[in-house]
Amino acid sequence: MRHLCLLAILLVTPAIGQSAENRVMVIQPGVQVRNRDGRQVPVTLGQVLRTSVTKPDWYWIPRLRGWLQAKDALPLEKCDDYFSTVIRTNPTAQAYHHRALALVALDRRVEALNDFNAAIRLKPNSSLYINRGNAYRDMEKESEATRDYNLALQLDPRNYLALNNRGLLFSNQAKYDQARLDFDAALRLKPDFAEALNHRGVVKWRTGKPDEAIRDYEGAIKLGTGLPEPYRNLGIIAQSQDDDEKAIKYYRTALEIDRDFVPANNDLAWLLATTPEEKLREPAAAVKYATRACALTKMKKANMIDTLSAALAAAGQYDEAIKRIDQAIRISGEEARSDMETRRKLYLTKVPFIDRN
Repeated sequence: MRHLCLLAILLVTPAIGQSAENRVMVIQPGVQVRNRDGRQVPVTLGQVLRTSVTKPDWYWIPRLRGWLQAKDALPLEKCDDYFSTVIRTNPTAQAYHHRALALVALDRRVEALNDFNAAIRLKPNSSLYINRGNAYRDMEKESEATRDYNLALQLDPRNYLALNNRGLLFSNQAKYDQARLDFDAALRLKPDFAEALNHRGVVKWRTGKPDEAIRDYEGAIKLGTGLPEPYRNLGIIAQSQDDDEKAIKYYRTALEIDRDFVPANNDLAWLLATTPEEKLREPAAAVKYATRACALTKMKKANMIDTLSAALAAAGQYDEAIKRIDQAIRISGEEARSDMETRRKLYLTKVPFIDRN
């Protein structure tokens, strides 16, 4: 079985993987997204949100299932110019901070680090250290990221975001006891912290406690914050237990929340293409989801190109499947290459790959 990497969520830096054109940044304080049921969900100044529908004066925010007033946000592709103008007239720490967040979302992290540094020189605070730490983590500079989370906690020992993000680093380094301590501490400070519940569930799963992990994922979902990650993680557990039908439902639910959620697109495509249960296979849909995952990651992820290849083979497009598996092999690590070469031999004989492990 492949692709069983449970997902965590890095806060506060906005997620990437979507085009700038369908994202906006909140540029006013005290903003709320208005749900159809009358609830108002607060969003923070500098937060980047994906939109799917616009109408005069409003943006639809699918993850929060509500509308955001256009006057309170700015299309992401315009944020660099906007904050640069602000900085020229009033170079505050806040302006540098917000331009840095926009640059991170635009995948321009080196430039973002310069802005984080400028903001910290002017007026250091815990949020600045957290977000600079997130940028370092995305650049795989884990020691610098850990340092920044520690600096944030020195300034604010009760900062649950810093605890959460440091816990993520520990989890990724397989330091599960330390990660669990940070997530527990974050949840004591903020019991309704859905992201930390999801992350603690990942730690429980990785340490052989699937039932406890499921309780944390389901707890995160019940909080109603619109996270797709717990659904995807529940899908992974179902898949590991050979319940592909349930896994497919969880992945689809995650994509109902966020159609551009890359891991769920990839996992769903893999199952729809390779599941041993013939009645569950949907090759055309698998190609669609795999194509989206590859597009969102700019055809740079070997495992996702491998998934696209498997989906194309399932759909009978063997020449294209071979072309894609060759592309995946060229950029893959040595550990994954052997399995890909085995699949390539199948495609040469016009046989699709079925994942029976």
